[in-house]
Amino acid sequence: MPPRAPLYTFDMSRAAPRWAAFAILCAAAPVFLAGIRWGLPSRAADPYLFGDSEPWSGAKILSLAGGWEADPNRGADIARSPLADRQRAIVVNQTDSARAAILVRYRLYTYQPDEMITFRALSGMRPSKMQLDPRLYQYGGLWIYPVGALLQGASRAGWVALRPDVSWYLDHPEEFGQMYVVARAYSVFWGLVGVLVVFALVRQIAGGWVVPAAAGLCFAAMPVIVNGAHEAKPHLGGLALTLLAVLVAARYVQTGAAKWWILAGVFCGAATAMVPTAYPTFVVLLVMAWLRGRTSGGVLRKWKILLASVGVGVAVFFLCNPYLAINLFFNRNVLKSNLGNSAAMYHADASAFGLINAAFLMTLGTSPLLAIAGAVGLAGLASRAVSIRRDHGAAAVRRRAVGLLLAAPAVLVAIQFCLLASGKPGEYGRFAMLPDVLLMVEAIVAVGTFVKNSRMQAVLLTVILGSTLLAGGSYVRGFVRDAGESTSRLHLAERLHIENQRGMRSLAVATEPAPYCLPPVDLFRWEIRLVPRDLLPNRLSDVGDVSVRTVDSLGDGRWRWLFETPISWADKPFELTVQESPKPAAP
Repeated sequence: MPPRAPLYTFDMSRAAPRWAAFAILCAAAPVFLAGIRWGLPSRAADPYLFGDSEPWSGAKILSLAGGWEADPNRGADIARSPLADRQRAIVVNQTDSARAAILVRYRLYTYQPDEMITFRALSGMRPSKMQLDPRLYQYGGLWIYPVGALLQGASRAGWVALRPDVSWYLDHPEEFGQMYVVARAYSVFWGLVGVLVVFALVRQIAGGWVVPAAAGLCFAAMPVIVNGAHEAKPHLGGLALTLLAVLVAARYVQTGAAKWWILAGVFCGAATAMVPTAYPTFVVLLVMAWLRGRTSGGVLRKWKILLASVGVGVAVFFLCNPYLAINLFFNRNVLKSNLGNSAAMYHADASAFGLINAAFLMTLGTSPLLAIAGAVGLAGLASRAVSIRRDHGAAAVRRRAVGLLLAAPAVLVAIQFCLLASGKPGEYGRFAMLPDVLLMVEAIVAVGTFVKNSRMQAVLLTVILGSTLLAGGSYVRGFVRDAGESTSRLHLAERLHIENQRGMRSLAVATEPAPYCLPPVDLFRWEIRLVPRDLLPNRLSDVGDVSVRTVDSLGDGRWRWLFETPISWADKPFELTVQESPKPAAP
């Protein structure tokens, strides 16, 4: 009798990529989750903030600070009482009300200066009264509303305590810190989505599972991605949705199926709805329509698909951000307040210094070796694409579609990034996430394309991945350090306490005191002086006995730069200058 056919056959060619994707997801999760509790508010700062005085209650702090409610006609990120006069040194802790305003920051804010604005936006909403305007528009509704929903779910599960009483949180800052963890978990989710999408994109280009797995692991290890996964900010979510738009747009180019151009429009709109600065994503739809038009013909159909997909994207954007349209007609003041505040931070400057700084920050975001390999790979793959442009086989069309669809928005973002990069600190590097990913993909794909020897290919991929892990590992280490009981800021707080005890009284700072820019100091014994703008950044010591400022690099070690983390606020370096003798008191 002939042998009976097996009831089930295991197709290794199909199973291996799935197991590889699962494996890199399992590898990425601990990288993104390690140190997720970094820099949270706690009462551990009280001994430094109050010194010999009795710590104030939350009710007293809130009363002296003037409450929590913000002006409904102003953006959620606008300070209640901004300091307008920076032409002279200002003592910012002269009164109890001024001290209380500082204490609010140390009790509720984290070591990251922008994380609080999401909660400021949520605190101004009243869902039961249909008051859902976040008054914050540089973060999209696809970020703010899901974070609010996640907090509600976490509250019902007993993971966080949601109370309308801000004074209670001032008494229990650790409970407020739990909300940051929930919002950061949302970033982690999008980071994991990004890992899978990068794996899928590179698999579309290179096939197999080895090269795609290397790309997924490199993505998870890149400093800019590690940093984004640890912050309650929408940029990593916007990146993941942009990559999803590229993936489905490439599927439309290959198949012409309507569901793919619809999904491409949805994801372009969703990326911008997550973070409006992701608007260059919409160029994916233009390139998608152009590429499909080249293969199937029909100019009219090409334009119909383009307009329809853009319409879908715009509809998704305004569905997630309805108050942008509503306030355009009914409350323009809040739009001007919020968007004007953001615009004031960025000014285009097409200078050589800006280009150099942009290149440096993109190198920081990827890692030095990966950035170099990416630039070389980009040039090599672009040259190859030109030489085989007449190849219309399925594999060539697929590679060309993914490459061009990824490069188009990345190039636009890179141009915008370069124009605004002049004078920007390391943290600005987070805005180059998409160009960084393009460099990484080009580096990995170039190895898979041009290196045919499997052993040499494995060696090169291992070297690239290892160097990226080294750079990203420094960021993980910083987050883990700042998630412990003894952080770098508390170490510096102890040093400042000693200087105060030995007679130093005036402390010069560059920005208003907050946990991200100044370690906790005794608000009753120090005279904290905010220096004039014309003395920034290098003349703080002209104003106080001691000066403190955050820096990207201390520059005090030959190899220290290998382990510094300029994009991150975790384990942030501080430059401390101490005078030989105390200066006279401020007038």
